[in-house]
Amino acid sequence: MSSKKTFTVDEQFIKDAYKEAPAEWKTKLEKRFPELFDDGIFKFEDEYVVNDRESGDSPLFIGDGLAPNGLEKKCLMVRKGFKVEVQEQRGYQVLVFKKK
Repeated sequence: MSSKKTFTVDEQFIKDAYKEAPAEWKTKLEKRFPELFDDGIFKFEDEYVVNDRESGDSPLFIGDGLAPNGLEKKCLMVRKGFKVEVQEQRGYQVLVFKKK
């Protein structure tokens, strides 16, 4: 007969542990329980290319054929399924792209 114990933890326990965990453990928890830490915010890689058409999972593209008259190639458009939030930080406008 095995003396190995099994423990059950809930979502709140994991989130509370995450708040106190060192960076290394936060990364492990994020990988193990991605659904608990997915805030729906699009994360840009170190290098990012903006295309002139919707492609991949990119939340934005250069407005061309879908742009309003007079704004062709002069605006960025947000892909369907995303919304953009504008924040301000130290005088800069910050654009945050979230999945709807």
